[in-house]
Amino acid sequence: MLNALKFEWRRVFSRRNVVFFCLLALLAFYFVALGVSDYKKVLVDKRDFTEVEKSKSEYYVSYEQYAVMGSRVMFLPSPLSIFFRDYYQFGIVSANLDVTEVIDISNNKKGRELFFKKGNFGDLSGVIFIFGTLIMVYMGFGTFQSLDHFRLFKRNPLIQSFICRLILLDGYFVILFTGCYLIARISGVLFSAAENFSYSGYGLFSILMLNFFFVAGMMAAVLGNFRRRSVVLLSLFWLLFVLVVPEIVHTSISRKAQAITPVEYLNLQKFKELLGHEQKARHALFELEKDKKNPEALKELWKNLAYEYYENGYVRNKFKEEQLQREIKEVAGTLESVSSLFPGNYYHYLVGELSGSGYIEYSRFVDHVLSLREGFFQFYLKKRYEATDRKVEPFIKGDENIFVSRSLIPRNFWTGVLVVVAYFLAVVLFNFWFLGRKSSYPVPQGLEFELLQLEKQQTYFIHCRDDEFRQRLFYFLSGQPDVLAIDRVQAADIDPQISSLAIVDYFTYICGIKNRQAVAGMLERFGILSAIRKNGKELSSQELKKIFCSVILSYRDDITIVVNDFILGEGKGFEREFISILMELKAEGRRIVYLSSEMYMTYSLVEQDEIGEGKDFNIYEVNFQNISMR
Repeated sequence: MLNALKFEWRRVFSRRNVVFFCLLALLAFYFVALGVSDYKKVLVDKRDFTEVEKSKSEYYVSYEQYAVMGSRVMFLPSPLSIFFRDYYQFGIVSANLDVTEVIDISNNKKGRELFFKKGNFGDLSGVIFIFGTLIMVYMGFGTFQSLDHFRLFKRNPLIQSFICRLILLDGYFVILFTGCYLIARISGVLFSAAENFSYSGYGLFSILMLNFFFVAGMMAAVLGNFRRRSVVLLSLFWLLFVLVVPEIVHTSISRKAQAITPVEYLNLQKFKELLGHEQKARHALFELEKDKKNPEALKELWKNLAYEYYENGYVRNKFKEEQLQREIKEVAGTLESVSSLFPGNYYHYLVGELSGSGYIEYSRFVDHVLSLREGFFQFYLKKRYEATDRKVEPFIKGDENIFVSRSLIPRNFWTGVLVVVAYFLAVVLFNFWFLGRKSSYPVPQGLEFELLQLEKQQTYFIHCRDDEFRQRLFYFLSGQPDVLAIDRVQAADIDPQISSLAIVDYFTYICGIKNRQAVAGMLERFGILSAIRKNGKELSSQELKKIFCSVILSYRDDITIVVNDFILGEGKGFEREFISILMELKAEGRRIVYLSSEMYMTYSLVEQDEIGEGKDFNIYEVNFQNISMR
């Protein structure tokens, strides 16, 4: 496992890839710094706001004036908003507390407009959603280089390599999230225990979502058979999960939100209620003036009319506002449920709530403002008609007019986590099932011989008329007991970005070789050991084959060596080196079987005794020193 981790470290954090990782980190740190700066400005605004509101009441000369001018309520975002500042669901920073709010609630209620706003990408969460997912689909796309890469080796080491690659990428994002958090703390932003928990929840879901994009990138490569069309599939997958599905869900919720009662219509209904009360008040005043009552009676009448409105019209208007709140909460609940089914959508929903300006905190803010407004209305009635204060007493005596937003983990958070884990596991299982299915070949029909029928210390050539049949026959023979198989290997099957020394380590690990001295001896035989120790970056196809062959031939206890057209297209020097080693192994008691779809014959061919014949292949006993396999 350690060797796999080292190999994937070299692949993941190659020079080219490190540039992308550094750019992502710089963007994330930059937007966190911007968020910290904006939050500090909000704290300065809070200080100024508090000073102004406390001193403003000193200038009021009557409660009638206080009722019209009123006070304000400030919305103070959560400290976690520095990471999610572009995902506010409502842009309000304050609300009014005055008698006009009895009629007009447009300042503190946004209604269906809440569901029309989209998140932007000018913060940490946006950077992760766009650039983080791009990096992960790219890394997933390059996990396996080809189907031959998957065919060459045993399954368990390949799965370990996949796991190690994912661990390294997850580790990078854990460090990135931790670094962003430390930047905020070093900058003087303090977080509560609940906010630390919320940020941890964001990190957990983000990493799970990024893992899903990683395996989605793998799936694009697998379904596209590692060809150019894989890039097209990769682009389509990313666009689907990042742009298309979120846009479809947003459009659907926006249409559902159209059924919410418009705030303007609600204001009109409240205004009609007030007009009805005013008509009743005019009639009472007319009767009072007609009877020529005294001023005290007029004052008592005004008081009774005001209390009557509070106990009747105000209550009916409040019911209308509560109905609007229920409509908003219903649509928000639908959005929460639908979003949990799609990783990208739930990421947006989660970030909105963690920003402290999501639907949950919006509802709390409105409830807080309406509660203060009702208290202010009661305060006004009591002071206006019952108290005898010479100086206007302020309604706000503490920090009631500062609404401190909370960053909350939504109630269906674990549902969203389980859904994205289910997506991840389903795609992983599909990838490996599909790879296993594509990389395996059925047993050739009509095969009537076994390798044990062939004599030891002999060399054989199997001519297959069809490439696909040759591949199927090779995998059939390599699966028999006491067989050492040397398959075709190309530079495209292994990541070309890593060093030759890393490739040796990778082959040694993935083939299960423990005797590294034997590998070094074989590399010396092929004359490339010194070049590998220099840790050169570029490897030719021939050098890659020599490394692979050296590792495979380091086994010393197999009876039969089966070769799958290994020398095709290579130079004469390599062929001589390869045949020389095969002859030595033959002398040690091995039997050598070479498969090819080409008929390799020269005028010096000897010992051409046909010992077997099939419908799709012929078997010849040959002397490899007297034929060319190139």
